[in-house]
Amino acid sequence: MMISQRSQPFGLVFAYGLSDNSLSSLVENLKEWEAGNPPTLWPNYLCVLEAGVIYHRNKLFEDFHDSNKITAETWPINISFGEDSLFKFYSALHDMCAHTIGAC
Repeated sequence: MMISQRSQPFGLVFAYGLSDNSLSSLVENLKEWEAGNPPTLWPNYLCVLEAGVIYHRNKLFEDFHDSNKITAETWPINISFGEDSLFKFYSALHDMCAHTIGAC
């Protein structure tokens, strides 16, 4: 019997709007929350419909969606994609699923 290593699960947050908030303040709220929680619990990707997305980056400006690459050395950033936010969310979800090991 061959035992294979499974990928860590990933977490996505999808929101329909910001209300009276902004992507920048949402990033600050996420940083506060992440400070008290281990990176294994951090969301991989957040999307606010018609506004933008939030994901993690490191010092070399590499973007990370994989759970095993999101560490205390990475931080969340936001990019305003406007009406393209849903497409970016779908692309990131597809990428995460395609790189999942041992899902079956």
